[in-house]
Amino acid sequence: MIALTTFAEAIESALNANTQGINFRIFADAGQYEKAFKDHTEKKRYTNGLIRVKSSAIVPVQGMEIATQQVSLELCAPLYDAEKDEEIAAAHRAILDAVFSQFTVQPISENGRTYSVSTTYSLANTGMVQQRPPIGTSITFDVGIEYAYIENGLNSYDCVYELDGVVIPYTNASIGKVATTENNSYADTSGESLCFNTAFARSFDFQIPAQSKGIGAQILDELLGNDLNTVHTLTMRFADGGVKTYKVIYASSDMNVQGVDNAGHNVSFVEARDGEL
Repeated sequence: MIALTTFAEAIESALNANTQGINFRIFADAGQYEKAFKDHTEKKRYTNGLIRVKSSAIVPVQGMEIATQQVSLELCAPLYDAEKDEEIAAAHRAILDAVFSQFTVQPISENGRTYSVSTTYSLANTGMVQQRPPIGTSITFDVGIEYAYIENGLNSYDCVYELDGVVIPYTNASIGKVATTENNSYADTSGESLCFNTAFARSFDFQIPAQSKGIGAQILDELLGNDLNTVHTLTMRFADGGVKTYKVIYASSDMNVQGVDNAGHNVSFVEARDGEL
């Protein structure tokens, strides 16, 4: 398992990257509030945060570690100037929304193991303004965080697909490879029939939110048009820098619409010959 202090350090680093000069200290499970102190002639104030584990689960898999953790983060921001309370709270809200509105994937190494960690957040809930020793008048913010990690894992977010150089904003993607198989009974097998492959076909399937521009517009043109064998370039990019490129044609496409929900596409490509058929 990744130590909670490791996550606390990552959160602290992300929050302290702000350009508004607000300083954060994040503790795991237990810790003491960081008081303001004098640095030369300037007083430095801290917004303290504490993360606690709400629930966790380890998936039993032979030879590797897969786990999830749900944690809560409570931040306490000092309100040191009554005339600027709203301004201070708004500045904190802007920083928290910037950090916790993103889905992140990052590698984390600990105890000789490397994990692919995906993180999802809830936007911060604003708490009560009240006197809290030893901070004084302060306001709290609460954030829910969920970590999912796998040892030496390849996260879906690390796989980027491009069609003719335009990124495909997929919600689900899959690659298939189906072989054409023949079998034969050989003299040295006592009648056992053994198989061999003579060819294979590679396919690429995507579920994509419908858009009026970009890939969405191209899919709609293909769906409503009469082209059969227009060849496209499909590129796969991986987090380790690996790149694979294929020539493909549309195999099938559809658009689903329902009520007031956003429309969606199901699109399939198959590998194709580049040139005259």
